[in-house]
Amino acid sequence: MKDCIKQTELTNGTPAHVANLTKLEILYRQLQQRHQYDLEQHFAITESLKIKAKDAQNDLQKIEHQCEEMRSKFHEEQIKSATKVQLLLFFLNKFFFFCKRLLNLKVNYVMLIQQQF
Repeated sequence: MKDCIKQTELTNGTPAHVANLTKLEILYRQLQQRHQYDLEQHFAITESLKIKAKDAQNDLQKIEHQCEEMRSKFHEEQIKSATKVQLLLFFLNKFFFFCKRLLNLKVNYVMLIQQQF
């Protein structure tokens, strides 16, 4: 170990403990840079996700609005159809009543004619 320290002192002219401290400082700076990079990446991803979430929320609101419009139109059409069906039933009822009345008149007419002969 002493040989290693002496070798370091001989190689660059600085004492070994200073050289080790410099290496630690370099590693610390690299770690700080990596941490800063990771923070920036995290921030960028977070901002991107916020934008995507807002876009998705806007899309959802548009779809909900379209769905409400479709439901309203369907309800209106359903009411129109129900009204048409009620009118049709009303007129069919009147028509059948008229046909029944007409048939009764025919029967009465035939009976009247038969009574005359």
